[in-house]
Amino acid sequence: MKEKINSKIDEYIAKNNIEFIDFGASKGGSINLAKKYFCKFSGKGVGIDIDPEKIDIMKKAGYDAFCEDVVSLSLKEKVRFIVMSHFLEHIDGFENSKKCLESAANNSTEFFYIQQPYFDADGYLFSKKLKFFWSHWGGHPNRIGVLDFYKILEELKLSEKIDRYAIYGYNEIKSSKDGKLLPLSASADQHHYDINVHPKKECSIEFGNEIDIFQELRVLATTDPKIDYGELEKSFKWNKKIYDSGSR
Repeated sequence: MKEKINSKIDEYIAKNNIEFIDFGASKGGSINLAKKYFCKFSGKGVGIDIDPEKIDIMKKAGYDAFCEDVVSLSLKEKVRFIVMSHFLEHIDGFENSKKCLESAANNSTEFFYIQQPYFDADGYLFSKKLKFFWSHWGGHPNRIGVLDFYKILEELKLSEKIDRYAIYGYNEIKSSKDGKLLPLSASADQHHYDINVHPKKECSIEFGNEIDIFQELRVLATTDPKIDYGELEKSFKWNKKIYDSGSR
């Protein structure tokens, strides 16, 4: 059955000159993001999601999509790049994250790009009786961080499935008054801080010299050594390069 579905995707990619795939496309918003960041002209993309209801929503909204597990994807017609936007935090665990990145490396000819919530400051914020609102969501079972990405991507680099990668922090959070931070005692599954809804929090903590905290973690990995990495990373925004495999 999987081979049949993949064959349909291959046929679709070949006939429609598809440039990229959005893994875990959900309702289709990150297809627009991928076009904005990485398609200089009229690049076409297709979404893949394991939830048939989300596929129906995407198709009704005018997006092309396939219901498929990205881990089992094996394309004869590889695409130029693959995007995973706010996807990995919703899946179950490190091993499945690893399989998704391996699939992205195996099915793209140039690169793959990831963006997701930043979880690496959870321990520090806990010590200040604070938390990101997204770190206490039931829908985010996989709080994958910088070290996890490093372990997976280093293995892919050593096996020559990728050429270079870097990990970035985006949208720096400078103090505890930022609305994306809640008091530790706030209930689960909340959104931005609201003084009329949530318990009082300490708003005077300046992070500055103590720690770098960001809203998003972003990852770029190239699968083709001929790609100009420096030019490619200009396509999206970032505040700090946390790690670059090409700078050692």
